[in-house]
Amino acid sequence: MADLTLRPALPFGVPRAGRFGDQARAAGVRVRLLARHSLVLVQPMKGMQEATSAALDAAIGLRLPPVGRSATSGPLSLCWAGAGAWLTSGPSPDLAERLSSALGDAATVIDQGDGRCLFHVAGRDARRTLEKGTTLDLHPRAFAAGYCAATIVSHLPASIRQASDEPAYEVVVARSSAGSFWHWLVESASEYGLELEPVDA
Repeated sequence: MADLTLRPALPFGVPRAGRFGDQARAAGVRVRLLARHSLVLVQPMKGMQEATSAALDAAIGLRLPPVGRSATSGPLSLCWAGAGAWLTSGPSPDLAERLSSALGDAATVIDQGDGRCLFHVAGRDARRTLEKGTTLDLHPRAFAAGYCAATIVSHLPASIRQASDEPAYEVVVARSSAGSFWHWLVESASEYGLELEPVDA
């Protein structure tokens, strides 16, 4: 019988899972497209930042982190995304609806899932790979787990969050730029070997 399971569509230019670059040793970079993760932008109304933070805490166990920082609760993360804006991500398909209901008139809630893509980039050479394309200082003395920034990777606007000390990073780019980001990423990581893992939640 044919497999009728629905799978997330890969952005244009991003291939299926496989091995790229150096094949002589274990891959130094592992990449996973988190295609099923919801991405939701939260923008508190004027004078409502504390109310928004309290409502988020009650709804998903996260308060608005300060500039350049992120917060996590289980599989959910909340990352500073620029002046007056925070990006929430996680595998919950109804995240936008949950946040909209919880925040009411305190904040604007905008579902970003159709317009942006989230890449998980990890491994012993992940930092060296990303450093090739950004002026952001990713050295642990300046950027550690829980830090995030809006920056440029290669020539593309992106947001980067360090998810763990492994190191592991989450990189968000526009869906229309995902193919360009992937092309740069595989070229940048080719000397270390890159493993593109199956699409994951």
